[in-house]
Amino acid sequence: MKTKGFLLIPLTFAVSLGLAGCSSSQNSGDDHSQHEHKDTNTNKPNNSQTAKAIKEELNGLAAIEKDVNKKDFKSAADQFESMHEEYHSAVLPPIEAKNKKMGEDMHGKFDALEEAINSKDKTQILKNVKINRDSLQKAAKELGIQL
Repeated sequence: MKTKGFLLIPLTFAVSLGLAGCSSSQNSGDDHSQHEHKDTNTNKPNNSQTAKAIKEELNGLAAIEKDVNKKDFKSAADQFESMHEEYHSAVLPPIEAKNKKMGEDMHGKFDALEEAINSKDKTQILKNVKINRDSLQKAAKELGIQL
């Protein structure tokens, strides 16, 4: 009987810790998945939101291109920052939900544009604007969005 009690206490403790660990990681995951679910819901009504976000991103890229051609790197950086949140919250999630690899590739290209803007390298900025424009157009096509 002592042996059973001796084993029962550590076993109960281990199970409690395991459940607590799962619970806290599930809560983190729930917060994340609720955010993801809200953003990645690609039902028809949300496709119009995604289409709007992609169009805004394309307009932002055109503004960055215009600013950089005028050597106004400050305005280009400001424009990028205003695009940044929408890109991550409204553009990437539905794309990643449909085609994970495409979303990851787009994210890397967007980061490369940010680096080019921060370095004030006109050639690299213009190159990355074009790359990101092409990526957004391919993503829209992948999602069945007419631009």
